[in-house]
Amino acid sequence: ELIVSPESYDKAGMLTNMANNYIIPAYMTYKTETESLRDIASIFITTPTIQNLQNLRNQWKIGLLTWQDIAFLEIGPAEGISLRGQTNVYPTDTSIINDNIALGTFNLQLPANFSAKGFQAIDFLLYRPGYSNQNIVDFYATNNGAQNYLLAVTNELFDNANYVLAQW
Repeated sequence: ELIVSPESYDKAGMLTNMANNYIIPAYMTYKTETESLRDIASIFITTPTIQNLQNLRNQWKIGLLTWQDIAFLEIGPAEGISLRGQTNVYPTDTSIINDNIALGTFNLQLPANFSAKGFQAIDFLLYRPGYSNQNIVDFYATNNGAQNYLLAVTNELFDNANYVLAQW
């Protein structure tokens, strides 16, 4: 039986291994997927079609799944910017989202907007209750506030992912 005393345990080695072999690669994947989400959102805004909406929804799902791989890592730089609070607050506050779109001005960095951004806000924006796919496409084709908000939310997800990865 191998017994490891606390004094002889290589804690630094374990933490280095975790960072290099799990945390950083997971954040790299998350950054890549949020970058794709941002880029596909831009394509959808430029060319609002049902196919581009479906592409955006598919990438949203991929991004959300990769988020699950890092969501529990609220340590280090993620903790410093409250990444979990900025990324996946449930339930999303649809009233704030609609107000931000209608006003056309918003500051996503304010804690008051944490429940109106991130993956759950994108869920609402892409699957608006009571809207058909064509209604959603038309909503974005004719609403600059909605376009700007969707782009701001997807940009911020990428920016936060990029920041946390760079800090690791």
